[in-house]
Amino acid sequence: MSVDTEAATAGVERDTMMFHGRCYCGEIEFKFPRATIGSVVHCHCNSCREWTGGAFLTGLVTKTLPTYTRGQPATFQKKGVFATKCFCRTCGTQIGNLYPPASGFGMSVLLGVVKENREFTTVQVQCHCQITGKAPWIDVSADRVQQVAGFPAPTG
Repeated sequence: MSVDTEAATAGVERDTMMFHGRCYCGEIEFKFPRATIGSVVHCHCNSCREWTGGAFLTGLVTKTLPTYTRGQPATFQKKGVFATKCFCRTCGTQIGNLYPPASGFGMSVLLGVVKENREFTTVQVQCHCQITGKAPWIDVSADRVQQVAGFPAPTG
């Protein structure tokens, strides 16, 4: 085994406790410890629906901020909105919502940008949050997960 192969293998073993993410064009790459996930939520607030263009945002709510290993996201803060939106300025990929430090949260990383998202056999959605903002054409009753009027309290 070459030194480069050994180093690469050691890096993979060292990073097994990490989640990795990237934008569509690859200009932004990041990682964060799996242990920092506080919850996985479907957020139905108007801001998340408008920003993603979907029925809701599915995010991994982290207790800390990710470490950017390539590039830095652009940010946008809409007046009166709780979270700052983080995205790639090149391809427009939405990375997640950055929360104020006093909130007890770090960031809600959009599940679709996390490389390991297809491996989530033990990570389950904990709740539909901001349920009062849910689009009327969405039926969440079959999900059998908690529905929260606001945002779930930080865990851990």
